[in-house]
Amino acid sequence: MKIFARHTHIPEVDIIEFRGFLTEDTVGEVKKYLYSCLEKGIHNMLMDFKHVREIDRKVIKVLGDFGNDVRFRFFNVEENIRWQIRRSGRYDVFKKVYEGLDEAKVLSLFEKDVLKKRQIKKGRVERRSFPRSINISIPAEFNYIPNKDRMVTGSFTILNISESGAFVGDIKLTYRLTGRVFYPQQISGQKLYNVRFSLYENMPVIEVGVRCVRDTIIRGELLAGILFRDLSEEGRNLIMGFVSSNYDLGKI
Repeated sequence: MKIFARHTHIPEVDIIEFRGFLTEDTVGEVKKYLYSCLEKGIHNMLMDFKHVREIDRKVIKVLGDFGNDVRFRFFNVEENIRWQIRRSGRYDVFKKVYEGLDEAKVLSLFEKDVLKKRQIKKGRVERRSFPRSINISIPAEFNYIPNKDRMVTGSFTILNISESGAFVGDIKLTYRLTGRVFYPQQISGQKLYNVRFSLYENMPVIEVGVRCVRDTIIRGELLAGILFRDLSEEGRNLIMGFVSSNYDLGKI
């Protein structure tokens, strides 16, 4: 399975092209890719299924669950894939399929069906530019001070990283005195201290403070966008080199 992204003449809309077999084994890759799209501010997607040969019901579930955070439609969907989506019982996904339309017509319909309706309610959304980033899965630990009398340790998994920040999930907090572990439901606006992670097993540990600038909950899991604070020159160089050497735009 491969995923590619490309821009369109409509600044707010990206086309995400899936290729191959979207089997149960690809669920993690699909989820990670969509998480990175959220972090980059991509919330309007046309998913091109022209080269999709099979789709598992668990992948369909992931796509459906993301419907609360992104606006998307499918096109170039073969009859056997439509049947698999219909059979999964996720009619909220099935009704997002555009049938028998070329890319130009799909873009026009998406703009009318989704974007213009939203602009009436919320006004036009400007596209943001983001530094180069890559999808990864790296564990990190940190300290957190919810109040003056309490120190909490925590951990999360870095899902996407750039030289300025990261997108993280699997966020857990542990009270030092009791050892009680809990999963926060909100972390936006908070500062985390002594965040520690290593890009490779034998690379130096990077330690940095971070500020959580946004969060979202998808199927009960808290995901957060963080910005690095007080990142050392050595740490920045390590991250920049790591991202540059692994970067492949739009591809997993």
